[in-house]
Amino acid sequence: MLFKLDSTLLTFGAIGMFTKFLCTNNIANAYVSGMQEGLNMKGNEYNYVVTAWNIGYIIGELPATLLLTRFRPHIFIPIQEVLWSVFTFSLAGAKSWQALAGLRFLVGLSEAGYWPSLYWLLGSWYNKRELGKRSALLQLAVQVAPMFSGYLQIAATNGLNGAGGLGGWRWLFIINGIISLPLSIMAFFFLPDDPARTGTRIFTQHELEMAKERNVRAGRASAQPWTRKKVIKILTAWPTILFCLYSCMSIIPFQVQTSLIFWLKKQPKIYSQTQVNALPTLTNGVVAIFLLFFGWVSDGPLRGRRWPVILFVHSAVIALDVALLYIPLYGKQNVRLPLYIFSAVGSSITPLVFAWMADICAGDSEQRAFIVSGSNTLKYITTVWFPNVFFQQKNQPNVPNGIKSSAIVGGFCITNILVILYLSTRKKPEQKEENSDSASQNTDEVAKTDSRSQ
Repeated sequence: MLFKLDSTLLTFGAIGMFTKFLCTNNIANAYVSGMQEGLNMKGNEYNYVVTAWNIGYIIGELPATLLLTRFRPHIFIPIQEVLWSVFTFSLAGAKSWQALAGLRFLVGLSEAGYWPSLYWLLGSWYNKRELGKRSALLQLAVQVAPMFSGYLQIAATNGLNGAGGLGGWRWLFIINGIISLPLSIMAFFFLPDDPARTGTRIFTQHELEMAKERNVRAGRASAQPWTRKKVIKILTAWPTILFCLYSCMSIIPFQVQTSLIFWLKKQPKIYSQTQVNALPTLTNGVVAIFLLFFGWVSDGPLRGRRWPVILFVHSAVIALDVALLYIPLYGKQNVRLPLYIFSAVGSSITPLVFAWMADICAGDSEQRAFIVSGSNTLKYITTVWFPNVFFQQKNQPNVPNGIKSSAIVGGFCITNILVILYLSTRKKPEQKEENSDSASQNTDEVAKTDSRSQ
C-alpha cells in the first residue's frame, strides 16, 4: 500500500509542486531575458505583476482547501491543475503588462489550493512515523525548482528564441504548461482520494480497509458537515490560533538569506556575475539536504516527534543572525558567505510543522484543512509587507534592523512552539502514547503486506 501511495500521491504531488514553483521563478527569469523589452515594462510594473499573483493566491487558498473536504480530491485537484496549465499557456501570449498581471492573478488563484490540498491528503493517509519523510520529499520539489529555472531559461533562449515567431521567454511558459497538462489528466485516473472516499481502481479492498483501520488507530476522523458551531469551534481552538500565529511569524526569521545576492553584487571585484547568479542557489541545496535529513530523523530516531528539530533549527538561525550582526559586512567573505547560506536552513522545517499539526488535529479533518490553508495564507501576507519594511531593496545588504527583528521574532517562534508542545502533551497523554505505538505497528503491518504482494 505504501508503495502505491508513494507512486501516485507523492509522485504526482512532487512533480506538480515542481512545475508550480518553476513557473514562480520563471517570471523573474523571463523579465531579465526579454519580457521587459517585449512588453515595454517600466517603473514598478514588474512589481505589479508579482503582486497580482500574490493577491490571487491569498484570495483563493482558504476557499479552495475547504472545498477539498467536500469534493473528491482526484477530481478537484486536477481541475485546479488544468486551469493552472491553461492560464500558464496564456502567459506566452500576453501583449501588455496589464494582460500579464491579469493572467498572473488567475494563475495564483488556480494554484492557491494546490499546496495545502496535497499536505491535507498526506495527513489523511500516512501515519506519524511516515509523514515527516513524505512531507519533506514534497517540499523538496519547492527547493529544486529554482535551481532548474535558470537553466531552463538559458535553454529556451538559446534553442527556441524566435521559433514560431515567439521570444524565448514566451516559450518558458509554454514548456511549463506542457509539463503540467498531461500530469493533470493522469491525476483524474491515478490520484487517490482520502481513504474514506477512495475506490478500488488503485488499491485493493483489503488495502483500503487497512488504511481506514490505520486512521482509526491514529484517531483520525473522516470529513464532517460544516456547521456554524463547527466553524466557531475551529476558529477558537488553540491549535488553530497557535499554528496560524506561528506561520505568520515563522517566515520572518528566514528573511536574512535574501540579503545574499545583494551582498555578492556589491562586491564585483571579488564575485563575478556568474558567481552572483550561481552562489545563491546553494541555499536551495542546503535546504534540500536538511529537508531529507530532518524528515528522516523525525520519523526515525525521534519516533514521530517534530518539536526537537523545530526548536533546534530556530535556535541555530538565531545564532546565525547574531553572528551576522557582529561580523563586518565586508572584509570577511569566507565567514559571512556560509552564514548567509546556512541561514536558509529554517525553510527545511516547514513540512515538520505541518506534519506535527496533522498529528495534533488528527481528530478533525476540517480543522486540518483550515489550519493548513489559513497558516499558508498568513505566511504569504507576511511576505508582502515585512521585507518592504525591514529588508528594503535600497538598503540591502546593510539591513541590521532586519537581522535584529528576525532574531527577535525567532525567539517568539520558539516560545510559540513551547506553548504548543505543552498543550499537546497535556492533552490526553495516554492517547498520544497509544498513537505512537500504533503508528509503528501500522508501518510494520503495511510493510509486511507490501512484501507479500511483491
